[in-house]
Amino acid sequence: MKKLSVITPCFNEEANVREVFERVKAVVTGLGRYRYECIYGLPVAHIYNHSGLREEVDAVLAHDRPTVCAVDIPAEQPTAPRVTSAVRPNGVIVSKPMEDMWPFLDRDEFEANMIVAPLEEA
Repeated sequence: MKKLSVITPCFNEEANVREVFERVKAVVTGLGRYRYECIYGLPVAHIYNHSGLREEVDAVLAHDRPTVCAVDIPAEQPTAPRVTSAVRPNGVIVSKPMEDMWPFLDRDEFEANMIVAPLEEA
């Protein structure tokens, strides 16, 4: 049986926790095919803009337990299509793994920031 973790950040919501729990319980038990856990009270951080971004992110990463971090991105923030494949020198098109999509990093920087071994590009 698969396990489902339901994370509910709470900030000044003590009066609503029981009701939220009961509603989540009703939905999940109605599914019948999952074990579940409800996690409440995680620290929450909200980054509203880029001012002090590094310090804000460092503060979130300094927590000694999981933390929910919401980041506001301006509507006018430019985005580009995310390239999900690459063309090898031999012309073969391959799908890139999730952690290695556009914008492509220099390979040394990419590998230095990976916490697991990257997939081989054979």
